[in-house]
Amino acid sequence: METITKCLKPLLQQAINIGMGAGLTFAFFMLLPILQVITQPPEKDLTIRTVDVANVPPPPPPPMEEEPPPEPEPEEPPPPAVDAAPLDLSQLELALNPGDGGFGGGDFSVDIGAVAGNGNEVDAIFSLSDLDQKPRVVYQPAPVYPPELARKGMQGTVYVLFLVDKNGRTKDLKVQKSTHPAFNNPALKAVKQWKFEPGKRKGKPVQFRMRVPITFQK
Repeated sequence: METITKCLKPLLQQAINIGMGAGLTFAFFMLLPILQVITQPPEKDLTIRTVDVANVPPPPPPPMEEEPPPEPEPEEPPPPAVDAAPLDLSQLELALNPGDGGFGGGDFSVDIGAVAGNGNEVDAIFSLSDLDQKPRVVYQPAPVYPPELARKGMQGTVYVLFLVDKNGRTKDLKVQKSTHPAFNNPALKAVKQWKFEPGKRKGKPVQFRMRVPITFQK
């Protein structure tokens, strides 16, 4: 009996070892999928959404580019005014004395006319020496340079004849000589606005005639 027990003991031990090995192997294969699930990163959920193309609104049109406002056209500068210094008494003395009538004479000269009207002294044109009170310029705006001539840089002189009445206003204006006809109207318009304090004889205002050169130069 004892001999049989000794013979079976190794076989029993071997069977136990085989059973334990088989159990461990089975346990390993059972745990392997669980370990793979634990170690692998989670997969993202994939959502599939169907889109009805017929109901998709069209894309909005691109915004329209605003056109920049047109640049304002540069304004032409106003034509320069012609310098015209006010007449002083010495110039009036030249103006009230006859000149040579040419462009080479003094600043002012006048053609002393005959007695106007019925020859009455009230209507006469007196010389400066006949006056008790000398005339005086009170308003003398300068003429305007014609723009087309100013752009071309043209210069010129206009001699204007006119009469200063007893109220100090100019009248009977006319151009005696001119270097360019385009200067005539600006010169006449300027002289027409001039005002004088007329000279007096025996305490009463009298009229006199003058000739003045209007020079246009830049």
